[in-house]
Amino acid sequence: MSAIGRAARGQPVQRLVWRGDGRLHLAVRGATQERNAGLARAVEAELARHPAVTWAVVNAPLGTVVVGCAVDAEPAELIAIIERLERDYPAQPET
Repeated sequence: MSAIGRAARGQPVQRLVWRGDGRLHLAVRGATQERNAGLARAVEAELARHPAVTWAVVNAPLGTVVVGCAVDAEPAELIAIIERLERDYPAQPET
């Protein structure tokens, strides 16, 4: 079943994760919307506070955050932070 099919049925959709060169690339839902800049800034700030993270920058056009981190950083911990912020800063409908 596709990610779209799972989302339409209310099932969880796997979050994009890529790791390499001391970085993690994680999907941030809603970050592509210009009026959701608050979400992008909050993701950067909250992830930067994590002890395994040295820096975090949202790439809004791609809907990802690139995170400089320790080799042993757990993606699940960082994803939990992103998911909490996505709930706090819900995507705004297009106008």
